[in-house]
Amino acid sequence: MDEPFTFIDSKSKSEMIEDIIDFLGEDKILIYITRSSEDLKKFDRVFYFENGKLLETGHLKELMCKKGKTYKKIKGEKKK
Repeated sequence: MDEPFTFIDSKSKSEMIEDIIDFLGEDKILIYITRSSEDLKKFDRVFYFENGKLLETGHLKELMCKKGKTYKKIKGEKKK
């Protein structure tokens, strides 16, 4: 899914993502493309791509502790 909820309010979007994750269950994989750091908290694994290259992967908390690209991107968003 590539930014499927762009024009939906954040509360509805959050509920829909949780419903989709619940529907898929433990044995399926959801690939969700987003620029929203809030959405990342819902997923087990984050893949950070830049210019078509994978730069970082891990759980969001892990990536924030490393203070790499994901950390800088999210901290930059919060300043705006």
